[in-house]
Parts: sequence; C-alpha cells; structure tokens
Amino acid sequence: MNQNHQMNQSGQSFYSRFRPEGPQAGYRQAAAFLREAIRRGRLHPGERLPSVRQLAECWQLNPSMVTRALKLLEGEQLLQCSAKVGTFVAPPVRSPRRVGIYYTRQLNEQDFHFYALLTVLLQQRLEQRGLAATILCDDRPESEQHTPCPRLLRAIDEGRIDSLIVLMLPQAILDWLPRLGIPLVARGENRKPYVLDWNFRPLFDRLLEHCRSRGAGSVGLLSHVSRGFFADGSPLLTEQFLAAVRDHGLKCRDDWITTPSDRIETGFEHYGYQVGKRFFSRSDLPDAVILYPDVVARGAVAAILKRGGPPTRTQLLIHRHRELEFLVPFPCTFFDNSVAEIADQTLNALLSPAAARPDHDFYQLVANPLNEKG
Repeated sequence: MNQNHQMNQSGQSFYSRFRPEGPQAGYRQAAAFLREAIRRGRLHPGERLPSVRQLAECWQLNPSMVTRALKLLEGEQLLQCSAKVGTFVAPPVRSPRRVGIYYTRQLNEQDFHFYALLTVLLQQRLEQRGLAATILCDDRPESEQHTPCPRLLRAIDEGRIDSLIVLMLPQAILDWLPRLGIPLVARGENRKPYVLDWNFRPLFDRLLEHCRSRGAGSVGLLSHVSRGFFADGSPLLTEQFLAAVRDHGLKCRDDWITTPSDRIETGFEHYGYQVGKRFFSRSDLPDAVILYPDVVARGAVAAILKRGGPPTRTQLLIHRHRELEFLVPFPCTFFDNSVAEIADQTLNALLSPAAARPDHDFYQLVANPLNEKG
C-alpha cells in the first residue's frame, strides 16, 4: 500500500521545515525543497503528497505557486500528478540508452554553426557515457507538424531510440511530444514541463546593474522574441526585461524595444541588420542597448558599422557564444555563454533532472578587448 504523507503530526513536521524566503520565486524554492527530499530518500517512490491546499496553507504560499512547483517536478519526472487521485512521488525512470536528437527543420546558414556544434557536443557526451545517439529531422512544413513525425515514431517502435532531446520547439509539436511515452527534454520558448528553464530575469538584473554602475538611466532591447506571455501567464523574454527595468528604476520607451510583429522569414541576422539600421539612425537613443541573441547581434553590428560606427554615448551589451566568437571592432560589453555548458545542461536535464542548472547561471560579462583602445 502506498504511503500517504497527509498533514498528520509527522507529515506536518516534515513539510513545515520549508519556508520561502528572499527574492527567488516561491514555487522554485518549494520545488527545490521537494526535489532534495526525493533525492535524499525522505520522500519515497509511490508516496502520496498532501493536497495543493494543504501545502499552500503549510507553506503560506498561493495555491497557484504550489501547483507550479509540482508541475515543475512532474516535468522532471520526479512526481506524478493527477487531478483525480492526487500527487505521488514517481518511480525511478529507466535510464536512457538510445537518445534521439530531434530537429523540426533543416538547419539554415545562419543557425547552422550553433546547432551543428551543439549536436557534436551532445554526441560526444553521449558516447562518453556509453549511450547511442540518433539524429532525426522532420522535413515536413511546420503546418503539417501537428501530428507526430512518422520517422520519429518508427525509430521509437523499432527500439532505435528510447528517449528524446528536442532542439527546436515550434508551436505545432507541443501537444503530441509528451504523448510519445519516452523521457523527453526540449529547448525552446515555452513553459511546458519538459522545456528547460527560460528564466532571463537574473541575467537582466545583472545587465541592468552593470548599466547603472556606468551611469545609464535608460536602456533599450534589440531582440527577435515577441512581446507577451506564455499560456500559464509567465512572461516572455521582453516582458521579463521590462519588469527588470522597472525594478531597477531605469527608463525604457516602447520604441526602444525592437521585437518582430510577425514570424521572421528572412533569418535572424538579416532581421538584426534591418532593425539595427532603423534603431541606430535615430537621434534619441537610450543610454544603453542590449543586443540578444548573438545571431541578431551580428546583423545589428553590421548595421552599426554601415552607418560609420557606434553611437558615442550609448553603452552596447552584446550576446555571444564563447565557442562562436565574432569580431566587434568597437567598444562594448559582451555577455556570453557556452555551447558546451548548454550541452551539459541539456543532458543533465534528460539523465539527471535534479542536477540540471538553470540557463541564467551560464552567462558571464566580458569587456571587449578593444575597449582599452577605444
């Protein structure tokens, strides 16, 4: 019979050890508490957790925060959640042995270097662990990807893959991915449980503090991410940026944010060039501008050089991947991350979910060596 951790005296004592504190979101702290309890054997496979209402009362959290914490751990395959029977500690997941690396389209010239390097690094790390890797690409148009890829289904049915890494995440595939019935992790702009953390707020906090320390009172953002929110109400990158701007007491006008109004058909670098030409030709620039991600930044840097050089009174903070450096022949500050660390995080999320680090841990602020030369 399954153990039941209802709020009896012993259960109350265990769960009351947790109290959210500090600026970190309460649901993340609650998830970390339960994750550690499962890892250390304090909560056992098959054990039933108290209800959302009971946990919310015990932890003095909004029930929606508790639900988000449980869903986060469900996505890590540590919990099993059912509206009818409750929430249970999941049984140990069978370790993947044959991993599929799934693309929803052919790589184009602009994103080839990043994804090609990420794929090679994933293959190397899987080989080092004695695991097999199979690369699968869905050649169908996105409009036809609302049903599972036949090539992918055959690979699962034939036993060629028993787990999956998804490196591109169009809206069309979101509904059927979790129904494949195999361990799954994905990278993309969505808050589904199986999608890795896309919390940019800690990064923006660091970037804006850097801007303020150098005298900036206003800031802009050039990015390819649309404005708005995920289905669960979580903010997209641009909304996270605006919230950070408000909290840091900086100024940002709507016309200092460039985001696409529709799907980008011409490629991110060309998009960065076009919006960069318009943005940097204006006379009322903010004190600092953030360029993200690197492929958009490349186009914007080309536009800056086309106009004769960077604005003299505007700080530029530019994203890049450490292994895919590009020359910026004028003063700026890079905020870079590592494709190798992205590969490690992705595999950890698949093989050891509790050990995966969040995306924002990987960024470092690095001064352009040309800064000293002006």
